[in-house]
Amino acid sequence: MLGQEGDDTLHIDCRVLGALFVLVEAACGSGGGGGTTCNQGESCTAPTACRNGAISCSSGAPVCVDSGNAPDGTACGSGGSCAAGACKRAVSGTFQTLFWPDNGTTTTVATSRIRFTGDELTPVSLLVPDASAAGYTAFPLALDASQSFRVAAVPVGSYFLEMETTRQLFAGATSCNGAAPLIDVKIARLFDATTSTPDLSAVTAARPDLATATAPDTTQVTYALSGLQPFASSDRMLIVSSQARTTEFTFFQPPPVTGATDFTGTEPWFTSTLPDAAKGDVAFVFQRSTSSIANGAASIRRPVRFARLTNFTVADGATSTATASLTAVPQTASLGVDLRGTQFAAMAAEVNPSARLSSQIGVAVFAIPHSVTYPDMPTTEGVAIFSLLQTSAADTDFGTLTYGRFLDSFWQETRSTQYFFDVTPNGLDAAIGSTVPVSALTPGPIVPILSPPKSPRVSGNDGFAAQTGVGLQPTISWSPPALGKPTSYQIRVFPDSPPCALDGQMAGVEAVVHGATSFKVPPGVLKSGIAYRATITAQQAPWDAMDAALFRSGEPFHFAECVTATFTP
Repeated sequence: MLGQEGDDTLHIDCRVLGALFVLVEAACGSGGGGGTTCNQGESCTAPTACRNGAISCSSGAPVCVDSGNAPDGTACGSGGSCAAGACKRAVSGTFQTLFWPDNGTTTTVATSRIRFTGDELTPVSLLVPDASAAGYTAFPLALDASQSFRVAAVPVGSYFLEMETTRQLFAGATSCNGAAPLIDVKIARLFDATTSTPDLSAVTAARPDLATATAPDTTQVTYALSGLQPFASSDRMLIVSSQARTTEFTFFQPPPVTGATDFTGTEPWFTSTLPDAAKGDVAFVFQRSTSSIANGAASIRRPVRFARLTNFTVADGATSTATASLTAVPQTASLGVDLRGTQFAAMAAEVNPSARLSSQIGVAVFAIPHSVTYPDMPTTEGVAIFSLLQTSAADTDFGTLTYGRFLDSFWQETRSTQYFFDVTPNGLDAAIGSTVPVSALTPGPIVPILSPPKSPRVSGNDGFAAQTGVGLQPTISWSPPALGKPTSYQIRVFPDSPPCALDGQMAGVEAVVHGATSFKVPPGVLKSGIAYRATITAQQAPWDAMDAALFRSGEPFHFAECVTATFTP
């Protein structure tokens, strides 16, 4: 090594000098003038998974270029393997429903259909975005006896789980084939994911053996009610049962006379499920009253009389009886309502330049069985036990308002704030709002947490301007909102005025996307000659993330929507 001894003589360790020479040669080459060594064809790591790489010297410097497919079976991604130059894996899952009835026990059952946010969903396919002309490759799902599937050779990366549901829409006509202008249409619901093992479970407060009506046209209930608060024309009677998945609004014809304190009347049973006392179903029948407050600035709806029924059964295809003597609902709960309506109203132009604030604005308290937090909140059961409807968007502190609690102790409460906006003549086209567990509320005014997505575009053009010729698979895009931090977006594309001819056909699509601000409509949804609108919803929740359980939900949850102008393919 280099060093000096006491006689000031310099000594050189030749081993170190030799090592230095090797390093210099490796860096600069062994040619007399220096330069870079380039070994043409030498293997290197290609920038794309499942592709081989080789050194090219054509530019005068070593560059790693694609040299063909990696061998099939080469490991890639997270649990994937190479096949024909692409990283692929198997995606598998089981559709399950966790039943959580009144007694608190839970039972998980494999189910061929999933109930989620009011829809009954049927599995269809895995829809993988790609560079093909259609923009997607579909991998059909085939469920086995355990309601499970396994799909091989799915490209690693994001995909949509495609589910299908049927909904009833009002057609843009006075009648359809001489009947009411109601049509049953198919809706594609898409849930994005990247995982190879998605959580496909849902939660319901219903019992597993709940029966549904097979003869709904002849299923009726005769109500024999006493102990009513003197009935007013704005009053309503409701009946709710958690494990029978029932929220029934009555439409008595004729209704109880004004001032009546007892009433007997028969009407159809509109709910598809059938409460059964022999199965332990408990039902609550209650009278909801409406009153005005703050010199007419708002109206309040709340239950005032109720009865808890343990002997209520609805027989399929027959007339059943509900006999009840109602008692006063204890108005022991309270809620502070300080609304900053002007802050919601100021976002109207972001909803749509022609948007106008609806009369349906205000705050409600919903009761939901068992839980209101992720991942345990049932998404198909719940009933409003208090609501305040504001007549204008003025900033108003209504103070502390009381409401009643009469349901069993396992019911939990959540506060919902929604400001609706009208864009089309049909109204109620978009909303801005939040839902927060009552137990997590803090003092202070109620203000927007999230604003609508900005600058919506359809096929690259201004989404707030009507368009034609956008094609059957337009790309819907947008920019993030000015307020809040969205964790996902939901895109809904529906006919603006559906024709009767859509009855029984695919009519729209709803898709949830994480980490993206665009969505390409898949094939088979839009129809030539029909005008559509897109609603883009910004969503924000602490549990909302890619690969979270697809059919679970919870609170807090915040949302804000914008609505495009019409566009036709």
